[in-house]
Amino acid sequence: MRQTVREFYERAERADFTAVVDDHGRHTARDLLDRAAELAEAMTPDGTPGGTVLLQADNSWRTVTATLAAGMTGGVLALVNRHTTRAEFAAALEDIRPDAVIAEASALDEWHAPGSGTPPLPG
Repeated sequence: MRQTVREFYERAERADFTAVVDDHGRHTARDLLDRAAELAEAMTPDGTPGGTVLLQADNSWRTVTATLAAGMTGGVLALVNRHTTRAEFAAALEDIRPDAVIAEASALDEWHAPGSGTPPLPG
């Protein structure tokens, strides 16, 4: 994934571009890279490589941002979908022990996720 991040970054450096269009609007590559860098820092506050993101894969800006962050840290991307049950989510937390959970606010609330009620990333 590091190569994907490097290529995404290089392309954004040449010219910013719309990388994602979703229900929240248009998101530029540079914006997604900035958000990914913030998430990568939160995942690895001591600078140690790695980190795991448990991600609700939903074809949104969050999916791209979490993927880029995992690539920036040399970490792992673990996916769940919107139809994951509360029990499945709890089992995933126990098994995976992620450094960050990225999902839409309604899913976090439904799953009773730590910090639910506030999306982990702005937007």
